[in-house]
Parts: sequence; C-alpha cells; structure tokens
Amino acid sequence: MNGIIESHILASDGCKVNFFTHGNPASPAILISPAFTGSAKLYTEKFGQALPNYYVIGIELRGHGEGGGCLYQDLNYCSPQQGPHDGEYSNFRMGRLSADIYDVKNFLGLKRYVMMGHSMGMNVVYQYIMENGTSEISGLFIYDQSPKNLVVGIPEDVLFPTDVATYPVDQFLALVNSFAEFTNQGGYVNTQKDIRCMLGGSETSDPIYDPDTKKPAFMLTKEAWDLWAPFAYQMNGKVLSMLFWNTIVADYSGVYRIIRNGNIPVLIYGGKSSIVPWKAMQWAHDQLPDSEFMLFDEDVGVHGAFLNPPPSGAIFMATLRNFLDQKVLPTL
Repeated sequence: MNGIIESHILASDGCKVNFFTHGNPASPAILISPAFTGSAKLYTEKFGQALPNYYVIGIELRGHGEGGGCLYQDLNYCSPQQGPHDGEYSNFRMGRLSADIYDVKNFLGLKRYVMMGHSMGMNVVYQYIMENGTSEISGLFIYDQSPKNLVVGIPEDVLFPTDVATYPVDQFLALVNSFAEFTNQGGYVNTQKDIRCMLGGSETSDPIYDPDTKKPAFMLTKEAWDLWAPFAYQMNGKVLSMLFWNTIVADYSGVYRIIRNGNIPVLIYGGKSSIVPWKAMQWAHDQLPDSEFMLFDEDVGVHGAFLNPPPSGAIFMATLRNFLDQKVLPTL
C-alpha cells in the first residue's frame, strides 16, 4: 500500500479516530466513509490508486480496527478479545460517527471536499449532511445505500416506497442477535454464516457472486473477499451488533431535500444484484434531477464493486473519475 499515510486524532469526545491519506494534500480532497466492517486503509489504497490527482482520505468507523469508541479504563473494547459484558460500550450512534468526519476534516483544514459513503458509511454521510448541510461539499458519491433500510414505519419522506427498503424486521432482528454472539477465545461465533447469507453466500460459502444462481453478493471474486475478510473478522461481536442496529433503524429519506437544495454534483451507484434494492437507488436518483446514475446489471457482483477485476471494476472507477473531473473540478 505504497503512498498511504496512517494518522489519528483525538475526537471531540477524547476517543482515538484513525484515518488514512493518499496523494497530495494540495489536490482536491475526497473524504471516504467506508462500509460496515470495511477497512479504511483498503479504501484509501484502492481509490487513491484509481484517482491519482486527488487527495483521498479514508476515515475509520468507530469499532473498526483501532478506531476507538469503546470506553473502559485503559482497555480497548473494540477488540474481539473482550467480551460483550466486560466494559462500557458507547458512542456508536450515527451522530457520533458523523462528528468523527467533522473532526478529521477540521484537523486537516479542509474547506471544500467531495464526500463518498459506501453502504453503512453512506448513512454516516447522510447524518453529516443533516447536521452540517452541504455548503462545504463540492461533490457527493452515494455508493449503494438506501436512505431507508428497515421495512417498518412511515418514511420521513412519505414518497419513499417502503416496499423497496432493504430488511424485513424479522431478518433484521435475527442478524442483530447473531452479530452479538461472542467468545473470548475465537472472536464472535455463529456470525460468519449469517454474514455470508446476508451478503449473498450460503452457510458454507463466502459471500461471492454466483453467476449460475445470480444471488446477491458483496464481492465478485474470492480474491476480493480475501482482501476484505481478515479486517472484518477482527471485529467485536457486540460492537458489530450495535453498529448494525444504529445504522439500519435510521431513516434518511428526508435528507434528500437538503442535498437537492444544496445544488451540488451527485453520482449515485446501485446494482441489480446488490443487497441494497436497486429501486431504492433509482428513487434517490429521481429525487435529484441533475444527478448521474451508475447501475450495474445482474451478472456482476456489485456491492463491493470497487474491488471488482476488469472490466466491471475498471468501469466503476472510470465512471467515478469522469464524474469528478467533469462535474466537480469545474466548480472548484
């Protein structure tokens, strides 16, 4: 991962927040909020290599890696070596994760920046926009995350079609419970098969796209999953469960009014085989008449598309690069 610099700050609540940078700090900045269980270092590497003319900043989500947010004396309760009842787990709300982005951008002295959120990381960006508006944001990449993920209740934007939300309540509760299972010796247990099923695999296989069954999948290839999994499997099950709960119960459909009124360039991505219903991403695109929409077809593993091999991975990155060069740079 040549060219990547690892740094950290103490956030406004005193917790350590890790972030990674790639590129020239004088170049246009891109703030990346990774997906659930995703390594900010991996994102910074892949997007930094694909976007050499930009200053790429990946901010570690709380509970991920050394990202902090588990408070009890001098112990780090984000690690899988700690049990779910050994200490105090706090600060995993979307508002706190949003504040971490705010603290990092202030530390770096950024006045204008592109924001990219992937999956749960987009919920953090939605929260950031709800709290801080769009006046400093020069461009926005909404990467495969519905603004409403739980099929229950009246959406904040009543026009959002609830039948295209991601999770039925029973499936959501089963996943929350499975994530919380934990053992001091082996990290969280009885969760990997559930994660695999949620991401498109079976109980005995990795969540890798199967072109025969065309089941949804997080990754397209085994090689991509091998890059992703080691970091994800270091997480503490209790933290995993709390983060999943906090992101899925949130409703950000109303945030699209703020984005629309901000009149900023927006690229939206979705896929027909994604765990996120593509019609939810189509709805998001429809709310922003001037936005661009990148939609991958059924025969491509889509949620982790930035790790796809050519041609789909190259198309994904080229579309993002063209959006930045053609729509964002002229506004700076």
